[in-house]
Amino acid sequence: MTMRAGQTQSVRFDGLLTWVSEPPWQGTSGKFRVGLIVKPLDGQGTVSRGGDEIRVTLDSPPDSGFAAGDRVELLSPYVRAYEFLAGGGTEIGLMFKAAALQSAS
Repeated sequence: MTMRAGQTQSVRFDGLLTWVSEPPWQGTSGKFRVGLIVKPLDGQGTVSRGGDEIRVTLDSPPDSGFAAGDRVELLSPYVRAYEFLAGGGTEIGLMFKAAALQSAS
């Protein structure tokens, strides 16, 4: 699938565990962001050694009380493609976003 700047695409986090690495904070744009560690489960349901740290922009303010190490879930996660000029070149990438953040069930 090809995405152009400004386009969004829903994503699934099925089979992934997510933990807070940085509690939610309000950015300069007024939107809230949160740092998460995302790790896949292997075939036996055990957390694999691999994983990534991502930052997610939330569409709505999170409930208070999220701390580093808390297991969480993203509600309606999606990615948004971006493109902008910086330092004489073009920066292209994907931003992780979600409607909200909730404690894992």
